[in-house]
Formats: sequence, structure tokens, C-alpha cells
Amino acid sequence: MNKKVNICGVDFDNITMEQSLNLIEELIKTKKQATVFHPNVDCVCIARDDGELMEIYKKSNLLLPDGMPLIWASKLLGRPLREKISGPDLLPKVCEMALRNKY
Repeated sequence: MNKKVNICGVDFDNITMEQSLNLIEELIKTKKQATVFHPNVDCVCIARDDGELMEIYKKSNLLLPDGMPLIWASKLLGRPLREKISGPDLLPKVCEMALRNKY
């Protein structure tokens, strides 16, 4: 089950890279619009003061932690995120999946 980890009001999906790829594949198969974001610590700070950005994050399909400071913060809060899943790490894998499955 996908648990969320809240850091300064932003609810991150606590999943692995492999799980995120599986969820993205499921989203692709629905053929519906979906959003995946990779906020870093700066984005979290901005979202605290920007209600519109916070609302966008809350409505996203996947919110994945981009950056080790978020991983460290989650550990300090006693709710450790499983791993950092940055856009540059995830996108090539999504492209490989899309090519392999002809999406």
C-alpha cells in the first residue's frame, strides 16, 4: 500500500523507483491525463507559501521526492521515505518502458 510522508505540508508518495514505474505504467494504460511531480526541498518551501502550488501537488497522481535533503528530513521526522526518485533518474526509465511497450 502506498503510504504518504508529509514534509512541511507536502505529501510525498513513499514508494520505490520500481513501484513508481509500475504506477506510471498503470496510469498510461488508463489513457487519462495524469501528473507526476518531483519536488525538491526548495519547491516544498515555495509550496508552503503558495496555496496554488500546494493544491497542484495535492491533486497530483504521484509526488516523488527529488533530493537527499527530503530523504534526510523524512528520517529526522521518523517517517523515512524509501528513496529519492528524481526526474532525471526516472525519465529515462519511463522512456525505455514506453519504447518497449510502444506507448
